[in-house]
Amino acid sequence: MKSHAPSIITLTLLICSCTAETTPNTTQQPSAPQQAPAATTQTITSENGMLSATPGVINLCEAEDGIISSHVSWDASSTDAEGVEVWLQGKEEAEPKLWSADGPVSSSTTGKWLREGHQITLIDGASKSELAKLEIKAITCQQ
Repeated sequence: MKSHAPSIITLTLLICSCTAETTPNTTQQPSAPQQAPAATTQTITSENGMLSATPGVINLCEAEDGIISSHVSWDASSTDAEGVEVWLQGKEEAEPKLWSADGPVSSSTTGKWLREGHQITLIDGASKSELAKLEIKAITCQQ
């Protein structure tokens, strides 16, 4: 009688030496929501001076309610203005409101009440002439 042991051992070794075939993971992870740019400064510069707001653009990814506070800076030193006024007016407001009266070079931070469309106007305190004006904008959150 012939022994089948060598054949069985060979067959067993062949089966054990085979590796399971791996399939690459084709499952894609959901992409993260696209972020809007970080705080964007908006600056208006003219021969009458400079007016800047940071942020000057509302990032709706971060401020979902559309309301921000902003650091407003101005420089009217290129004019004869000894003092300036900064006036704010929202889209829904009939009249602008005096927000700050200060020297020709200064800055201040608003409360959290600026919305898209708010206008910030720099006025010569003595002559009441407009030196610079900017409008708060908003960018949508792309998802």
